Amino acid sequence: MSKVSPIAMTVRVVLVVSILIPLGAFAHPIPDIPVRSFFDSDGGATIQVEVDPRCFAPDPLNEPYLVTAALQSMEVEEKAQLFSRTKGFIARLITLRTAPGGPLQPAFDLRFTAFGDEELTAGSPDSTPVVITAECKIDASDWEEYQVASGKEMPFSVQVINVVKGERQPLNVLFPGEESQVLDLQDGLRD
Repeated sequence: MSKVSPIAMTVRVVLVVSILIPLGAFAHPIPDIPVRSFFDSDGGATIQVEVDPRCFAPDPLNEPYLVTAALQSMEVEEKAQLFSRTKGFIARLITLRTAPGGPLQPAFDLRFTAFGDEELTAGSPDSTPVVITAECKIDASDWEEYQVASGKEMPFSVQVINVVKGERQPLNVLFPGEESQVLDLQDGLRD
């Protein structure tokens, strides 16, 4: 067995790493669907569902992000179509439940944002990835429980992020057909 010198080994490692790192730059993570619910002490709730437009592509993993430069060049009709697809996607694949009350069917307002509901501004770089944030504000003062369910046909994981009076609750990650833990709001929203 021949012995490889430390210098030759270092050169090989550097070559392999220099080839693999650029290849990784072309890969995109699989989209997930964050559902953020904020419950205030006055009984108000804000529910946000963030949808990456790559979710609508035949191969979301290899689809490039929608970026601000592309968004700015889109026609109004194209943007409206993305909003329409997002509303249908949410209605078909995500269920919000309360007790008492049962399934919610909120009227979401949609807007383009960066990840994490970050506002897009005139100063946002052209390469900023764009997502669609659906948001509704609703009276939750009589809710005792809240739960999110992922539809059986949901092709992505759903991240359930609940914040009660400024305190973040444990993260729930749902796969197709799963339900989040029931969030007990009986004492949480009343001061």
